[in-house]
Parts: sequence; C-alpha cells; structure tokens
Amino acid sequence: MKKQITHYSILNVPEKASQEEIRAVFKRLMEEKKKAGVPFDPLTHKRLLYAYKVLGNRHSRVAYDKQLLQMQMQETKTSDGLLTIEITFSRNALTVTDSPQLLYALLEITAVDRNEEVDPPLNISIIVDRSTSMHGARMERVKTAISNLINNLAPDDVISIISFSDRAQVVQPSGRAFNKTGIIAKVRSIQTSGGTEIYQGLSTGVQQIKQVDLSKYNNQLILLTDGHTYGDAEHCQQLARRVARDKVGITAFGIGSEWNDQFLDELVAPSGGRSIYINHPNEIISSLQQNVEGLGNIFARDIIVQPQFADSIVVRNVFKLTPFAQPVPYHNKEITLGHLETRVPLTTLIEFEVSPQPKEVQLPFSIALKAEIPHENKKKYSQTVQYMLRVSIDVEETQPSTKMLKAVRLFNLYQMNEKAWSEAESGQFDMATLRMQNISTRLLEAGEEMLAQQAQAETQRLSDMETVSIDGRKELKYGTRALMQQFAKEG
Repeated sequence: MKKQITHYSILNVPEKASQEEIRAVFKRLMEEKKKAGVPFDPLTHKRLLYAYKVLGNRHSRVAYDKQLLQMQMQETKTSDGLLTIEITFSRNALTVTDSPQLLYALLEITAVDRNEEVDPPLNISIIVDRSTSMHGARMERVKTAISNLINNLAPDDVISIISFSDRAQVVQPSGRAFNKTGIIAKVRSIQTSGGTEIYQGLSTGVQQIKQVDLSKYNNQLILLTDGHTYGDAEHCQQLARRVARDKVGITAFGIGSEWNDQFLDELVAPSGGRSIYINHPNEIISSLQQNVEGLGNIFARDIIVQPQFADSIVVRNVFKLTPFAQPVPYHNKEITLGHLETRVPLTTLIEFEVSPQPKEVQLPFSIALKAEIPHENKKKYSQTVQYMLRVSIDVEETQPSTKMLKAVRLFNLYQMNEKAWSEAESGQFDMATLRMQNISTRLLEAGEEMLAQQAQAETQRLSDMETVSIDGRKELKYGTRALMQQFAKEG
C-alpha cells in the first residue's frame, strides 16, 4: 500500500516540524522554482499553497493534526466474540470538487463459530397457489418438494400448509409433523382451480404461523405462485410489514414467467426475505430444499443496519449479495437485512451519493447494527462501527479491492438491465435497444454466454418489434442477481 499523502508529505517536512521550519521549507521551495525558471504545474502549485495555508497557521494545523490522528486510529473492522463487522469503501478519500461523487461500501457481517449451539426449531407456513395455471408439472413438482420438506422436518419443527386460488384452504393446520405420511397424503390431494388472490393464502398462512409462541422459533412464510394477484397487492404489502414486526420472514417463489417480480420483491423486503425465480418445474424441489436448509442454520435474526452520516451524503441503492442476491429498500433511515446464517457471511453493497464538497473536511460516518441472537437467550444485540470520510485536495489514487471492483461492476450491470426494461416500458425503444446491446457485450466479456445470448435476443426483439419478452426479463434480472451472489461466495 502506498504511503498516505498528507500536507506534511507535500511540503516534505516531518509532522513534528516547528512553525519556523515549515515556513522556511515553503519559502525555499518557492525560491528554488523561481530561480530554475520552470513553474510548478497547476495541480502541484495548488497543493503546495493549500498545504502551507493549513500548516503555516498554528490553529488550523492543530485541527488538521487531530484529523490525521482520527484517520490513523479508526477501524473498519470490529469483533466482539459474537459478530464480526467489516466495512470496505471503494475510495480511501473523497475529492474537493463542485460535482457529486459516488461512494460504495461493502458491509460484511460474520458469525463467530459456535459449534456447540442448537438452533431454534422451525415454524413454517407453506402457502401454495392452486390456481388453474398451476395444473400439471408445476403442481406435481410443488407437491414433491413439500413432501420432501415434510420428511426432513425435525421432531420439534412446526409446519402448516395452505392452498389458495380465489379462496384459501388450510390443508394442514399448524403443528408438529407426527404423522408425516398423513400430511403428505393431504398435500397430494390438492387440486387446481380458480384464479390467483395471494392475500387469501397469505393472511391464512399468517393466522396459522401465529398459533405458536413466535419467540421460540425461526418463523418463515413460504409462498409458491405462478401468477399475478388480482386487486389485493396493497393488502399483501401491509400484511408483510405487520408480520415483519412479529419476527416472521417471507420467501416467495415465482414459478414460470407470468408472475409480477416487482410485487414479490416488495413483498419480501420488510423482513429482509428473498424472491426466487423458478424457470422450470424441476428446479422447485432443490430450490425449496436449499431455502429451508438455510433457515435451520440461523445465528442472528432480524438484523437492521442504521447508517449515520453527514447531510451531504445520501443512500442511492442497497443490494444484499450473500447469502442470496436481493435488492433491499432503504426506509426510515434503516436497512432490513433479515437473518445471518452460521456459516455464510451476510454481505451487502451500499451505494452513496456525496454532494459537491468545496473544501477539505472530515465527514463522520457510522454503521449501527441491531439484531436478535437466539443462542444468547434472545439477546438484543447492538454494535456500532465508526469511520471518518476524508475530503481532500490531495487524494491518493488507490485501486479498490478486487472484491469491491467485481461487486460494483456486477451491480452496475444489474442496474443497466433494470434501466433497459424501464426504458422499454416507457416507450424509449432506441435507448433500451442500445442499453441491451451493451449488456449483451458485457455479459459476453464476463464469459456468461447464455445470458449474453438472452440479452442479444432481447436486443433484436426491441429493434425489430419494439417489444420485450417476459421470459427474457426474468432470465436477465435473476441471472444477473445470481452472478452477484456467486461472485460474493467465491470472494
């Protein structure tokens, strides 16, 4: 790592230099350049003048020395025996400028290894769309996936199963799976018919999941649907916000391509949950199994992050990378991240915009984290990491970490894809076509040939017919998410 550039290094004086020594060195530098007849380049001259302006005045020098000390002492990684929290920034300092600047932060939360602990039992409510469109392979694979889940339940786990179309039916009331064969038979008896009203199933699932003391379980609503809900989206969102306050998470599986991806993202957001795209019915079994396995390895839950920073900084985007890739809303100055698994870090990328900075300054920045740790008798956990963002004329040009570069590059690719679809929906077909072509090129450069081919197909469709395919939208949206998740696990 390069040595940090300071006003002392610019003037080439030690930090313990007297005021007289600083003045003498500055005067000598100016005179030597004048005698040589070769002026300083504008940037070097500006740096020298500013460094002397700060260090040549005793009062401003004292303030600057305090800032230097803070920079040298601050930590971006902390651990207290329960959780390790680490923040990595894309830049070591911001520039004095009259233009806005982007800043990225990678927040990684890791559980301390505690092999001797026993996880709380599961309390799961499975909510199955039984509308007519689920007939055939989709419903058969859903039934198999739920049957496998039932067979793998531990003795203390609790399960309820709801099926819904325009009405909801309790297939299996909340309780332990003492008679697994009987429960599986009930699941196998589900028949498809009717339309899709998700609120009917969701509200009934909430009633069932609340039949036990929620504080003693890891609680999860699991929705499996293949269609749009009709007229009740807002009721679903309100219910999702309420159950999140009761420590109940939501995972939503979208099967096929007809369902509303924006709606499912908004549905899972209040609890820090996940929306999952199932392209082919055969994927349902493994996806549901992997999801439930993760629920059985929860170290901390209901994690909320509260960034605190100067008024000149705003949050633009938040994206969770691991244990799964999912956009996360920034609401009421809080970021809800959901659960932390024992073996998998919880990694989040935060994009900030910093307003123009006309002068050198230190911007205070901190991350306050709150969570509940079941292994510590429901301990209400809190920890804060503090940092000072330096704004300077002299910013050392350092390369961000490889992990940061990859995260930002893939996040921008995902954002480009979302922007292209937005442009297409608003009739800006020329812009959408150009952007989609750029996405195809970038995916090909990244070695993602199948996604690149999908993007190229959408480019051609936009160019020829000024339209896009719903299949392509989900393939690219969830495909670019998967790239982010895969990279983060590899890193």
